[in-house]
Amino acid sequence: LALMLLTDARRPARKTPDGSLVPLSEQDRMLWDADAIPEGVGLVTSALSTGPLGPYQLQAAIAAVHDEAPTAEATDWAQILALYTLLERVAPNPMATLNRAVALAMVQGPAAGLAVLDTLSTDERIAASHHLVSVRAHLLAMAGDRDAARASYREAARRTISEPERRHLLTRAVRSWRSGLLDAGVGQVTVAKTYRLLRAVMNTAVDDELIRRNPCRIAGAGREKSPERTVVGIEDVYRLAGEIAPRWRALVLLAAFGAAVGVSLPGFGVTASTSTPPTPPWAAC
Repeated sequence: LALMLLTDARRPARKTPDGSLVPLSEQDRMLWDADAIPEGVGLVTSALSTGPLGPYQLQAAIAAVHDEAPTAEATDWAQILALYTLLERVAPNPMATLNRAVALAMVQGPAAGLAVLDTLSTDERIAASHHLVSVRAHLLAMAGDRDAARASYREAARRTISEPERRHLLTRAVRSWRSGLLDAGVGQVTVAKTYRLLRAVMNTAVDDELIRRNPCRIAGAGREKSPERTVVGIEDVYRLAGEIAPRWRALVLLAAFGAAVGVSLPGFGVTASTSTPPTPPWAAC
């Protein structure tokens, strides 16, 4: 009962209105059932202190640690790792090992988790599963290997039979592609334009019924955040003009001040300033 309460408490935040999956780390915890969580925690605490230790009690304890964390960053991964290690001993199975690999990566780094996944690659019970490949993709992304992560996400999407999972994994592949561009030093404006182009192509593929859903679903990824341009002052213009050949100085001054000389805006009562600008340092030459 404790496991059911603690797991179901997160149900309202697991999907977006359009049915897209939301991973635990990105869920809005304000949507979790605040009444079910303390009830479930109380039940699992009682079960661990009075009854024999079994797989359901351990899984409920793991769910309780997740549910009690106010944020994803505050999750006690060391405790979760200890519980999954114990679960592996009490009820050995590849899914427990898979989850331990994730917890280990959160505590000791992605390389440690990937090493555990390597031991599962020959386990016939899970070797062909999309779960193994998707977790590998996640840990590769944590390690900064964007290309390998993207390939693994796409392979996991190919293996799964769940349409919501497939859409989620393809979106993750797009995230890895975008992060790879940024990691490689491509400018944010260029990445935003490239993302918009990809999103437009995918929208066309949806319209042509080649795919069911556009995987480009990264909020704000298509927005350009260009830095404000530096305002050039009169002294800066004169300094620039003074550093070029005298015969070209007039062009620089005309480009900078030409539009402001003798300008008036009829109907607005605005006229150009007639004040004399400071004398350039090279004017007496």
